[in-house]
Amino acid sequence: MVLAQSKVDELYGKDLKDIRIKGLRYTQEEIMFRELASKVGKPYTETNAQKDFAKLDKLDIFSSIEIQPFEEGNDVNLEIRVKELFPYLPFFSYEVTDENGFAGGPGFQSVNLLGRDRFLFGAARFGGATNISVLYEDPWIAGNHLSVRLEFSQRDRFNKLDEFNEIASEGTLRIGSYLGEYGRVGGRFSFISLKSDLPGKTLSSYPQVTATMFQRLDFSSVMIAAIYGLIHIKDGGANLNFQRQAGSSVGMAISGHLILTSDDMCQLSKSTP
Repeated sequence: MVLAQSKVDELYGKDLKDIRIKGLRYTQEEIMFRELASKVGKPYTETNAQKDFAKLDKLDIFSSIEIQPFEEGNDVNLEIRVKELFPYLPFFSYEVTDENGFAGGPGFQSVNLLGRDRFLFGAARFGGATNISVLYEDPWIAGNHLSVRLEFSQRDRFNKLDEFNEIASEGTLRIGSYLGEYGRVGGRFSFISLKSDLPGKTLSSYPQVTATMFQRLDFSSVMIAAIYGLIHIKDGGANLNFQRQAGSSVGMAISGHLILTSDDMCQLSKSTP
């Protein structure tokens, strides 16, 4: 039985006695309870009811959500019915480029890894070039929505233009948290590596160049600040350091700068006067 809106309105302000969740097959109950603004022993309010639906819908792991309050004496019981998306999806991944031709291989994606709203994506493609990509994200590890996002990709290919074998690796770690209900704070750390089998193909005569960047701190909603990040480039033992302001583009280093190519592979190249 679904209560008419007028009946539901009469329940607002009464104490919430119990919350029952039905329809779960994969998701752990804890993941849903931690999102709910409505708490047992506290008054059930219209504002919290709206937040409950919005937060559960934002998880993106349910195909349908129904929240229904029931009156029991002077208290309210809450029943939540959900239908879950299937959490695991294997697939075939491929790409075709003019330079390297066809590359394909297996892929896997989970929108609700281990029933904890964790996202995992992985793909490996073999052929003209070998590409490996992994993405992992956990939106709530601990505390006030302390989250982590980890990305890694690697490409192994023969560079026909410059005639050398290259291995380009890139990784990014992002950590963030809520500040109160609306504020957000986070930081991002990136690593880029370009290897070649021949000297002189990267920034210097060394066959390997790496760049490590603490890129920025991001503030939104309640905080606006100018944050400075330190970028450190290691080129065959020579350390080059320079600073940039958050949100601004990366400037020229002493002997080189960062270039992001059209195929999203970061490389290090020689600077020009």
